[in-house]
Amino acid sequence: LVSIEWFLDVINHRLTLIDPRYTDVGFGVINEGKIKIEVIDLGTVVWRSQIEPAWLPWPPPDSTNIGTRFDGEGGSPLSGAKLPTGYPITLKYNGTGGVTYSSAKLTVAGQTAAIPTIAVVGTGFITRNTYVIAANAPLQPGTTYTIAIDGTADNKPFTRSWSFTTR
Repeated sequence: LVSIEWFLDVINHRLTLIDPRYTDVGFGVINEGKIKIEVIDLGTVVWRSQIEPAWLPWPPPDSTNIGTRFDGEGGSPLSGAKLPTGYPITLKYNGTGGVTYSSAKLTVAGQTAAIPTIAVVGTGFITRNTYVIAANAPLQPGTTYTIAIDGTADNKPFTRSWSFTTR
């Protein structure tokens, strides 16, 4: 379970694991003495450009026990950020047409003051059409946060908003 949490905490691994196009999943572990290897293998029978659900938010709406910090990863869309940051929030669009993200606002639930963040649009195969947002500093434990993201998808304005609680 700890390994799966780690994979979900890493942006590029997360986006693949939560993508519903990947229907075949394998997980293997070797743990012998000082040797520890963990592998996740994903596959799909048919690849589609547009899928349902069109929106993939992470952390999931109303989720609890979410981490508070991000210490980096190779090839991260947040590679220019000063680490550690807050836990990375992602919103991926897999619907029809293009997507443009214009703003993100992270707040403590019920408050209006925005928490300073870094927000970037992914450009790689895995991160394309994904908005990646992280607070400039680790999040507070046991706190409920709300994220609101605005933009245009398929030439229509949108606002996606949801909350999550840290551990």
